[in-house]
Amino acid sequence: MKEILVIPYWEDFDDILGKSRPARLCNKPLEYPMSEDVTKNLVLVRSIEQLEELIESGDANLTMSFGLHMRPQLDYETGDKLFGIVERLSKCKNFHNLKWRFANGWDIYNLDEEERRNWLIDQTRLIKQENISIHINNFLTVKDYKKALPKADVQFYNIYHTRLFFNNEKFEFTPSIEKRSKHFVAFNGRICWHRDYIVNHIESKYKEKCYYSYIEKNKTLGIQQSKDSDTGETLTYEMYNRQHEDWMAKTPYKVINDSYATVVTESFFEPNSIAVAFNGIDEQGNDDINIKPVGIANGLITEKTYKSFLFEQPMLLVAFPGILAQVKEMGYKTFPEFFDEDYDTELHHHTRMHKIIASLDKFMQMDINEVHKLYHSDSVQEKLKHNKKLFLKNTFECPINKWFVPNKQYQLS
Repeated sequence: MKEILVIPYWEDFDDILGKSRPARLCNKPLEYPMSEDVTKNLVLVRSIEQLEELIESGDANLTMSFGLHMRPQLDYETGDKLFGIVERLSKCKNFHNLKWRFANGWDIYNLDEEERRNWLIDQTRLIKQENISIHINNFLTVKDYKKALPKADVQFYNIYHTRLFFNNEKFEFTPSIEKRSKHFVAFNGRICWHRDYIVNHIESKYKEKCYYSYIEKNKTLGIQQSKDSDTGETLTYEMYNRQHEDWMAKTPYKVINDSYATVVTESFFEPNSIAVAFNGIDEQGNDDINIKPVGIANGLITEKTYKSFLFEQPMLLVAFPGILAQVKEMGYKTFPEFFDEDYDTELHHHTRMHKIIASLDKFMQMDINEVHKLYHSDSVQEKLKHNKKLFLKNTFECPINKWFVPNKQYQLS
């Protein structure tokens, strides 16, 4: 039978799992353009009565898709509302064939997850574990869910693979074999202290030896021309202009091909920065958006790191401690030939930053000709090709592709 992803779309349901951006991408799909390839494997149900009728029909293998919040309390504070849906549907013929998917392919910070995990286990107590899927973007959180739900389909999953790929698939990028003029590139957007630290160091010592941007401080990489991946139209825009669609995913090829490595300043460097980022009222009107600081924030990797895999560059990761080890556990190769990696195990944030700076300074002592030779060595090229191949494998084999490959406008979580 045909595999169908079922998306609840009635108004009352929005109060349960529909407030955050990832959840809205799951449960408010009509707000986003969808191709025919998407809609033929997707059903939007606008009432629980319509859903009951669909389940009773038994015409397809159905998977209910729910979006998990970025902020766990917005899930578990809904109490028994999810169980109310499960209990009602449990009276339907074919209920025990119904699959249930809970997903957030965007940002999960591994904070306050125990409370949500216990809530989810309780709310789904009438569902066989084998019929539950958890697809989330945090490598460490996935491990905890696997322990709690050993018979469920629990997978590490993020939208960043498809987001990067579908914004670059029609461009022909080939790494340059010519000598490049810069040691590295560092892309920076939102203001935060670890980016301040890196950019200040760059400007004091390496301004002429690298490319760097800092969008919220009006430091850009100038003007570039690039084709729109849908229309083929050549557009002229300021690199990393937030007004340009998917500005974070469109890497300027001429910059990548004129630098040998990437200094990746990830979204967060230490837990306090999460509290700063989520303090106030968000665009959906939620006035309690602070993520409760329960546990240790870690495990999140975004498109900033994945770009280095797709575009074949060694990386220095300015991120949570242990992220480099996590990257290795995911199967990617790292580059101690370029950057000392002892910073990754340092838990004290300021000490870790000092070790990162020391690693960068050591790399910058290399002559550009020596860097060129190292970059094109057989061992480094083998690792770069491996990383790109693994990135593409993860793109095409991600869990959502059981139903469809999302296009760039409709990045279903």
